[in-house]
This record gives sequence, C-alpha cells and structure tokens, in this order.
Amino acid sequence: MEYTLERSRRKTVSVIVRDGKVTVRAPLRTPLAFIENFLRKKSDWIADKLAVGRRAAAALGDVLDGRYAMYRGRKFPVCRTDGGRTQVRQGTLYIPDGTPEQVSARRKNFYRREAKVYLGARLEQIARAMGVTYTAFALTNAKSLWGSCTADGTIRLHTRLIMLDDALIDYVIVHELCHRRALNHSAEFWALVGNVIPDWKARRAALKDYSVLLRSPY
Repeated sequence: MEYTLERSRRKTVSVIVRDGKVTVRAPLRTPLAFIENFLRKKSDWIADKLAVGRRAAAALGDVLDGRYAMYRGRKFPVCRTDGGRTQVRQGTLYIPDGTPEQVSARRKNFYRREAKVYLGARLEQIARAMGVTYTAFALTNAKSLWGSCTADGTIRLHTRLIMLDDALIDYVIVHELCHRRALNHSAEFWALVGNVIPDWKARRAALKDYSVLLRSPY
C-alpha cells in the first residue's frame, strides 16, 4: 500500500484517506513495523474509503474540473456570458466571464447566495415540524463536515450542501437539529433521527459519495 508518512509530536497513530491518497500521521519515534501493522489492521477500512473516492471521481469528475455545476442534485453545464447575473437558466449555469479568479468567485457567490436562502428556509421549516428550536443559522466552508450544531444552538450548514438533492439536504438538517436534543451520536440520537427519517442509514451512506465536493475548488 502506498502512503505518505507524516511524523510529529503527537501521541497516537492515525490514517486519513482523502482524494485517493493515504496519509499516516504518527509520533516521531513510532517504529515503522508498528505503522505497517496498524495499516494492515485498517486495510478493509482504507480500501472502502479509496473505493468511495474512485466512485466520486467517476461520477463527479466533470463537476470537479469545473465543466459542470451541481445544484439541488442536478448537473448543469457551465456557460460563460458577456454579463448579467450568475444563475441557472434553462438547464445551464450562466456565469459572467472574467479572469479565472473572478469566475471562481462568482460561482462560489452563487452557491452562497442560493444556500443562504434555501437552506435557511428549509432549516426553519423542518425545525418547526420537529418542534425543535435553534439560536442561529450560519453557513460554513469546513473541509470535512456538511453541518454542525453547537451547545448554544447555532446550526452551521456547508455552502456546498445546496449542490446535493433535497433528500440529502433534509438528512443533514435533521441530523443537526436532533443534536439540539442529544449533543452526541448515541443510540438515543440515532433514534431521534430515525423518527423523522426512517431511511437515514441509506441517506448517510449516499452522502459519503459526495464528500469530495467539500474540498472541490469549484
């Protein structure tokens, strides 16, 4: 197995699989034999993560390279225009032309604008239906989480969540709102999620195939 080894003043060995690459983080003096044995024990988990990455690359390659855009679970070809507003119109995402930096910024601003409106409204609707309250809603661009809920009741949802279909959006929102009653991932917590979304396991599994979008430059 090919992997990158990063040593530092840490106390434990861990492995990260991201973008088709395996990275091991280990204490400075951890023997190589120990690390190799650790990887053998984790081999099935690593293989599963790599397979997820390959599926994502195959299914989302045209999104990751910028030719297409994802919005509410659908793919749209990207077309640059002479001016106007960044928007989805007649099955295409139109973006005003400019430098690569400007075009990238306009695309990100489109997602943020749409996410703020749709995710905010959907969060409010689902919270009301569940009888759950929260103190604030904010967008995030975290590299590994679709959402989070703080102890004081702030719900953060990733801007890129607007790229996914409504079933997965709702799953993430329900997940975070259930943390208002159980700020952990105990059996009680998953029972709360299941009361609202009976097929939460299938949705959680499907969500993993889109994790690559969290780190996409587009």
